[in-house]
Amino acid sequence: MVFINVCLTLWLSLVLGLHWGSVGPISIFKNHVVFRSPVVLKDGLVANRIFSGDQSLSIQSEKSVHIQSGSKNKNSAITIDKQGIHANCDQFQINDRTGSKLVAIDSSQIQVYTDDLSIINEHKRLELPHLVTNSISSDKNLSLSADEGRLTLSSNSDIDISARQTLDFVANDIVIKSHTIRLQNEHIYFEKLRFFDRAKAPIVARSSQSYSVCICENGLVFAAIDCRQHAFDCRE
Repeated sequence: MVFINVCLTLWLSLVLGLHWGSVGPISIFKNHVVFRSPVVLKDGLVANRIFSGDQSLSIQSEKSVHIQSGSKNKNSAITIDKQGIHANCDQFQINDRTGSKLVAIDSSQIQVYTDDLSIINEHKRLELPHLVTNSISSDKNLSLSADEGRLTLSSNSDIDISARQTLDFVANDIVIKSHTIRLQNEHIYFEKLRFFDRAKAPIVARSSQSYSVCICENGLVFAAIDCRQHAFDCRE
């Protein structure tokens, strides 16, 4: 009987893979447990930390994967299913490898903490076909450009453009179509304006230090001592 029991014990040990500190593919240590085969849990798994050492961690599910943190009333959750990745939280944030914030999204705004925002498709690097927003602001220089097309600002009501320092409009042709144009400023300058030759003015008016702003029929603006006395080539 003793011999039969010893044989059965050895047989069970070989079949079940029983060794000192391990049960088959399961090794039990003081601080951790190692599984050498797929693990199926029929109930919940409670753990403070899950990691895979020097290998990649794979989590697979036939339906969906749901990760939740917090209480039932206030929690953050990520669900991965066939439709996509869904995040439920007060703020969704993306950081780089150094921990610096790149993108932060909440219910009120989307903040991008990079110097360049690009929307990439197959043909162009930057493509913003339709942008609807109440405000575009920048702590540094703000630039709106259209390298290959036309930049159009349109609104059903008012368009307000303001700057605390210098506001520059640079273009080959600037066309302003409006019922009324009001320039409200203490100092208004016309730089690089076409000036009529002072030497062609009468001797009495040559000593004058002021010019008159003259407008041709085609809208060309030039400066002269007296618009009525001097002809100017308005075709230029």
